[in-house]
Amino acid sequence: MYAQQLSRLWRAALLLGAGTMAVFALTACGGNDKDAPAAGTAPTQAPAPTAVLAPTATPAPAPPAAAVFTVTAPEPGSDEEQILAVLERQVRAVNARDWVLFQKTCTPSAGKPPKVTLLKYVFEENGGRTDSAFHFEFSPEGYNVRNVEPKLLRGSMAQVTLELWDYDELVEGSMAAGGHHDGPLTKFFEKVDGQWYSASQPCR
Repeated sequence: MYAQQLSRLWRAALLLGAGTMAVFALTACGGNDKDAPAAGTAPTQAPAPTAVLAPTATPAPAPPAAAVFTVTAPEPGSDEEQILAVLERQVRAVNARDWVLFQKTCTPSAGKPPKVTLLKYVFEENGGRTDSAFHFEFSPEGYNVRNVEPKLLRGSMAQVTLELWDYDELVEGSMAAGGHHDGPLTKFFEKVDGQWYSASQPCR
């Protein structure tokens, strides 16, 4: 009798131990299943890094298509046409900030051409004027002249009246003492050895 009870207890202990080991085994398998992808399912990939685009500089606007707008077209080969050609070279030199080219438009009768440092100050900081009475705000790239009228004077001199524009905006000059200048500007030109040159500031 006692031997039978002992045998039953021994079998129960064995069954309990086997069940406990089975539970541990299932738990371990379940943990591995969580780490492994299910059959037929593509593994999850990390998102690709987003490319960082470098900032691009905004290109400067192109100069106006025309540098000089005349009231009336000059006669081909005339002095007026030659004067306007010099004026156009000056305007394009300012557009390109080519101060050496601008120097070549200045009359040789003035002696040495204006220094590059002076031209940079005049057109980049002081609106094309060498005096302090007037100041014009415009960008060198947008500089152009309109309503241009050349007129021959006595001897080898000529004058040109014009309006100063910054791209398509009329520029009015401000005065240091107050007020503003809203009329046309006057520039003078001189003929030396058969060639026309600028005889106005900053060339003289």
